Amino acid sequence: MRARGLPLERRRGWRTPALLLLAVLACLLAGQAWRDASLAYWLATSPGLAPSFLQSDPRIGLELSDRYFFEPGALDVAATEKIVRDARAVLRDGALNAAAMRQLGLAANATGDPSFEGKLRLAERISRRDQETQLALMALATSRGDDVAALGHLDILLTVNPGMGREVFPALALPLHQPAFRRLLLRYSARPWFRHFLATAIQQSQDKSAVVALVLESGIPLAGDQRDLLPALLRPLIRSGDYEQARALAVASGRLDRRALESFALTQATTDPDFAPLTFSLHSSEIAQARLIEDGRLGVEVAPGRLVTLVDRITQLPPGAYAMRQSLDVGLLEQSPRVEWVLRCAPGNAPPVWQQAVPPANGASAEPLPLTIPPDCGLQFWRLVVSTPDGQKPVRFEISALSLERTGP
Repeated sequence: MRARGLPLERRRGWRTPALLLLAVLACLLAGQAWRDASLAYWLATSPGLAPSFLQSDPRIGLELSDRYFFEPGALDVAATEKIVRDARAVLRDGALNAAAMRQLGLAANATGDPSFEGKLRLAERISRRDQETQLALMALATSRGDDVAALGHLDILLTVNPGMGREVFPALALPLHQPAFRRLLLRYSARPWFRHFLATAIQQSQDKSAVVALVLESGIPLAGDQRDLLPALLRPLIRSGDYEQARALAVASGRLDRRALESFALTQATTDPDFAPLTFSLHSSEIAQARLIEDGRLGVEVAPGRLVTLVDRITQLPPGAYAMRQSLDVGLLEQSPRVEWVLRCAPGNAPPVWQQAVPPANGASAEPLPLTIPPDCGLQFWRLVVSTPDGQKPVRFEISALSLERTGP
């Protein structure tokens, strides 16, 4: 019976040079795959710490020199020549390598070779995602005074690497006071990074009016998917006391009618938290809660034995005589809470110019509470303060039909 395996002489014949090369090639491919995996690891982590047998690989050398041309210092001829050798070796291994082509371009620029720009443009065509290529082209455009091209490269950088915004945005906000520069930025208002830039600029810029101008000029929506951008823009304005700018931005958002900024009626619009404290800010905590039950009715619950601020607001009403009306319904409470309005002028910690307790009315029309806004009171800080009696149960009551009307000069 013939053996299942090949005859011995056939087995010896199986080891022909071609098949031996195939086996060697398979080992080389396996080794190359392992080597490439090692390279990928060290390229992504710390190229300078790669094992010695990988240090001679031109890809490691190219990665180590990645920032060489961006750092200050005298040109090292030997280092530059090595970068060129590594880049050419990488390009021979795989022609479509943006980093290698970019390094050739930067080396050419460093040595005065006029072909450098063509090499950088070619690197960009290979990959627009190479950060150093975009930085180099941005620097080139900036040196030529070409702001349009420079911003184009910056747009690519921020689109590919959004995290760069933390470093770039503060400097990008500096020239916003120049209308011409704002016009250049407007073409990028639909980019994802633009809204993050606005939120950073409004916090860090000394000239917040310029940031508001950019927002208004861009027409960027401040509702829908961009809803959270509006509070991010308003709060820094309010903290810095730029209430005129905050009011302009609130009205420009299209979500708040200018009349709502002056109305004291309790509505969805006048209690919108996105605009607080230009609208009523309703405070809620474990101790006290204030919520709009429906338009015109505010439900309140406060723990016993507490003194809390339930509502506050900032207005810019003209000076003159006013009358405040509301109905305080405490139900069947044996001891009524003390509900008091306090009005101060800017700054908000100034002594009160008006302070008045609200008498319980239990649904009846309460008597108007007269008050006067002084001529030097351009900003009004309103606060509704509640003091509850001691007891075992929370104190619940309602405020309804709140209004403030001007009655005289």
